[in-house]
Amino acid sequence: MLARLVAKRFNEIRKIFRQPSRAFSTALNYHLDSPDNNPNLPWELSDANQAKVKEILSHYPSNYKQSAVIPLLDLAQQQHGGWLPVSAMNVGCCVNAPMITVADYSNGSEGYTYNYYEDVTLERVVEIVELLRKGDHPSKAGPRG
Repeated sequence: MLARLVAKRFNEIRKIFRQPSRAFSTALNYHLDSPDNNPNLPWELSDANQAKVKEILSHYPSNYKQSAVIPLLDLAQQQHGGWLPVSAMNVGCCVNAPMITVADYSNGSEGYTYNYYEDVTLERVVEIVELLRKGDHPSKAGPRG
């Protein structure tokens, strides 16, 4: 059974590598349940991290709370010893991928914030990096407005 599953996945990956390069980003992302990492295992943030969640979410307008997904997943990963169990990943789906996160240290390392750029293309990432190199603050609006 496992050999059949592996062979099937291998064929799926081969098909993906024959597709345009955008498909490569998910080509090898495949989860196999294990006793210590499966969606049925309960997982919650600690009480201390629940307070941090409230603080992180306070930085976002009410209609953009989902933009906090990256710092929240980072918090979950720190709590779990450096890796994310699949049950924690299922509270963090990124709906506007591909996206990038850029740390803003203009208020010093103690007061840094994150800027999120969603629905980016390769051209948009290059544009953002070039603007940042010049000291500009790129618009968060992506190619879709």
